[in-house]
Amino acid sequence: MAWLHIVAPGRGTTPTASSWCECGHRARAVGRLRVLALIDTHRAHRALCPLRTTTTNERRGAA
Repeated sequence: MAWLHIVAPGRGTTPTASSWCECGHRARAVGRLRVLALIDTHRAHRALCPLRTTTTNERRGAA
């Protein structure tokens, strides 16, 4: 449900990353430190995402 896409082409270049989720969470980072921070944010989102924390029965009931 959540995706993280990182582009780090090599030495002397600027890495970029995008994080998105089906729940609507979107984030983008440019630069090494910001990309590393986005990785942490992405992990935290996956742990708290309402689509991942909702039980199967709750999803069926909502439908």
